[in-house]
Amino acid sequence: MCDWLVLFSVHLANKWDGALQPLVIQCSLNEINMLSVYVMNNVFTGDALTEKADTAHNIEKLHTRRSILSAFCKLIAYNCVPIKYAAEILRSYTKYSAAYGDIIKSLLGACREISKVNTARTIALALQREYNDVVTGMQNGSSGESVSKLTEFAGVKELARKLCLSFGPEAGVRSRDAILTVHTEAIGYARDSASRANQAPANLPFLELIIDFSSRLSPQAKVVLAELDKAFAKRANKIEQNNWQPYYSYRLSLMDEVAGATGNSGPHNPAGTEASLAEQENLTPSKLSRKRKLNHSAAPGNMSGVSRLRQSLNFERSKQIDKTI
Repeated sequence: MCDWLVLFSVHLANKWDGALQPLVIQCSLNEINMLSVYVMNNVFTGDALTEKADTAHNIEKLHTRRSILSAFCKLIAYNCVPIKYAAEILRSYTKYSAAYGDIIKSLLGACREISKVNTARTIALALQREYNDVVTGMQNGSSGESVSKLTEFAGVKELARKLCLSFGPEAGVRSRDAILTVHTEAIGYARDSASRANQAPANLPFLELIIDFSSRLSPQAKVVLAELDKAFAKRANKIEQNNWQPYYSYRLSLMDEVAGATGNSGPHNPAGTEASLAEQENLTPSKLSRKRKLNHSAAPGNMSGVSRLRQSLNFERSKQIDKTI
């Protein structure tokens, strides 16, 4: 059925000056939802996790499930179905990686080709749904632990990490808007959740899931940091810091990126470097002066051949001086 829907999709109407318009088949939202539910009920099953492909019968069942998933993914890849319908599939990326990992990876690539920003929104939606399931399970259980300490939450973090890696080792210019969208969606999701006065929003732990995406921001980290502070800075209850720990952890990851971007793009500031040394190492002015002299003498541009030889001969002595500092 999915193959027919791809063949007679709305894209067919653009060919032959619209002469093929009568052949176009358009699915209603209800029909798309029914297809999605069918895939979830027949592909992502308990048997798919427990059965081993060691018999002809099990191999045939696995092949059938993979065929069903591939057919539905084809609808998304050919832009016959909105990308957001991939969210339910992406939720199972880590859990069913052995059985369907290659199919889901190909789906992610196809979605990015269509729209990187919409793919980012879908990734955020998949993580939100997984997080909601963890919270619901915690509320139905008797455990009094915070959601961040649950084993299931660690599983969602692993899913977030894997989805983050799908953008490649470094976020290029083309992916910057997509990465920014993931952060924006996460902040909005955490901000809009219910909370009492001076209490952390219910979905604040969700921000911990997005920390891995911070390393892909670089120049845009300042934008996200400003949006985060606008949403939470005034509400953060510093007395009950445990409730706000996800906010502080996420904010720290953004600050690291801001500092890294500033250090790589800005001019060298010796005074700022010395101030940082004095603050981080708690050096007295006299010790800081000695440290500055050592750093200055070690700079390649300030050493002659004799100086380099002298530094090599006195290497052990320099190490002892550093220890006393």
